[in-house]
Amino acid sequence: MSSQSIHKFSISFVYIFFGTLKLLERGAADTLVKETLYFLNPDLALFLVGLMEVCIGIFILVPRFEKIVSYIALAHLIGTISPFILVPGLCFQENSWIPNLTGQYIIKNVMIMSILIDIIRYKKPKVNQSEDISEDDQKMAA
Repeated sequence: MSSQSIHKFSISFVYIFFGTLKLLERGAADTLVKETLYFLNPDLALFLVGLMEVCIGIFILVPRFEKIVSYIALAHLIGTISPFILVPGLCFQENSWIPNLTGQYIIKNVMIMSILIDIIRYKKPKVNQSEDISEDDQKMAA
């Protein structure tokens, strides 16, 4: 199994797992989502984010969609950093810049972002055409 496949399966698992928790309203980040997306109905916000995360987790495994889904996931993860600005009280220990568990939860997304960038930048190696030609044909061509 290639590192690209491992990356995609890992991201898929994380997105489906946490998205499902949000859909079931059992996630540790439920309050964070609701307070960050304060301009939406809280239950709708949680549902939409959970649904989006599950869809990202599924479609990143479909080769036809992996690049576009990686861009969508990257945009989503950039959005997950917004609580540091919008609701910093949920991200840091009182009267400090030391992240609490919620802040640490957000910071780990940097690693996921780097994997997504790797997926976006990955180019499948071209097949060496000389491997497809028999030895006799190669001798004749020389």
